[in-house]
Amino acid sequence: MAAIEAIWNKNVPNQAFAYSFLDQKFTQMHEDVQRMGKIFNSFALFAILVACLGLFALSAFMVEQRKRK
Repeated sequence: MAAIEAIWNKNVPNQAFAYSFLDQKFTQMHEDVQRMGKIFNSFALFAILVACLGLFALSAFMVEQRKRK
C-alpha cells in the first residue's frame, strides 16, 4: 500500500489517498440488503395485520346487519 500511495502522491499531490477493500464493500452491501429486508418484512407484517383487522370488522358488521333483520 505504501508503494501505491507514493505513486498516487507523486501523480496527484492535491488529492488525498483514500482506498477501501472490495470485501469490506461487499460486506457493507450485504448488511444494507439484510436491513432493508427486515424493514420490508416488518411493513408486510403490519399490512397483513391491518388487513386482518379490516376483515374482522367487516365480518362483525355483517353479523350485526343479520341480527337486525
